[in-house]
Amino acid sequence: MGSRIKKARLSQNLTQEQLAELLDISVSYVSLIERGSRNATVETLLAIADVLHVSVTSLLQDSGDLDRDEEQSNIWNELTKNRTAEEKDMILQTVKTIVTFLDRQKK
Repeated sequence: MGSRIKKARLSQNLTQEQLAELLDISVSYVSLIERGSRNATVETLLAIADVLHVSVTSLLQDSGDLDRDEEQSNIWNELTKNRTAEEKDMILQTVKTIVTFLDRQKK
């Protein structure tokens, strides 16, 4: 989790000092969290996610899963770009039908 917090902090171009100030916590606590030497409290984790504009899930989830999730999200966005809500619903229904078909094939 600490490395994901660090990555998110750096993507916002924030130093540990700036993040600590925004969270009203010590720089040493931020450092300990990022190094994985100390766990963040739930309250601190929620605040970190809010300040860094990321979801708590993205901070807790394995980065490999995040990469796949982001890639899938990008694919969905590309496929549905410039589509009406009705067209998006049709695309989603088609995908659901394919998934159902694949699940039945496994049985």
